[in-house]
Amino acid sequence: MNDIKIIDIQYKVGEKEETLADIAEKFNLGLKRFQTLKRVGIERIFKFDQQKSGLKKHLVNLVQRILEKNKLRLSEISGIFGSGNPVGEYLVPNLTTVIGYEAGLRNISSKEIGQGCAGGIQVIESAYSQLRSDSLDGIDSIYIVMGWEDVNVAINQKDHTTATLFSDACYVMLVSNRSDLDGRKIKFVKSMSLLTEDIFTMTIENPFYTDSIANDFINNCRFKMNGPLVYKFGLKLFDYIKTLTKGKYTEEQLRSMYMIPHQANKRMILAMAKKYNLDENLICTDGVGKYGNTANSSAFISLKDNFDRKGTIMVTPFGLELMTGVLVIE
Repeated sequence: MNDIKIIDIQYKVGEKEETLADIAEKFNLGLKRFQTLKRVGIERIFKFDQQKSGLKKHLVNLVQRILEKNKLRLSEISGIFGSGNPVGEYLVPNLTTVIGYEAGLRNISSKEIGQGCAGGIQVIESAYSQLRSDSLDGIDSIYIVMGWEDVNVAINQKDHTTATLFSDACYVMLVSNRSDLDGRKIKFVKSMSLLTEDIFTMTIENPFYTDSIANDFINNCRFKMNGPLVYKFGLKLFDYIKTLTKGKYTEEQLRSMYMIPHQANKRMILAMAKKYNLDENLICTDGVGKYGNTANSSAFISLKDNFDRKGTIMVTPFGLELMTGVLVIE
């Protein structure tokens, strides 16, 4: 069976940048109120221009750019897999299908899978499974995998406690089993959900499921989060990693890998490292400061920034629905 590889990743963060100072001025508040953001490592946030269909435009551009960069034709793409919060411009048809159409892809498999901060691990797991199946059938394939985050349309932009939670971003990657294409080999990928009552720690309410059709979805906060429970979940990440990889990797092997966790909270990541006595030099936290919490896109943006790093890389997204996963590449 041919190796299954990530060939390339391209990403785009929102074109509207706000620093902590900008946010303080906008809400007429002193920076003291934003000490929490500073502690978690966020220095700035980025947002797409919703009035100009920014997310859709950027995803289409990324698909076109990654194909051109790797000198691939549209006809060489076997399918497209996408994952993101379904709160943007399209619910039906789903955004993955729309992007495929707008980019010029025709009559191929199009699947939208998962959502939230761990949606990216679900979608690459699905693409990987499809490529393994293709390999068993003797079929050489290339799949586009993409993810996005525009949950800002579901939060109250007039409230500083919610308006500073997320940055908008999107990414596109190529995965393939073709032997003539170079890339990072996928050695392992698996996800899981913790099916406890805490799955309601983060919720996004259905905008159509309201008591009154007159409800203003945009100006009423529909995103709810229990911060302490999210923090508690993140602190146990290494235990979940060991559970997911049991029988495949020893704890010593896991400790030697370069870890890219969900880039949401630097303080939480470092506390997790301290709890398990992990080497902080082998844990990525740069993305939090560079881009803020880009949710679904965060771990894969940081993977792109570290794509040429030597050795084994372990990507570990986690979040919505208390889902987490492990992607190991060499």
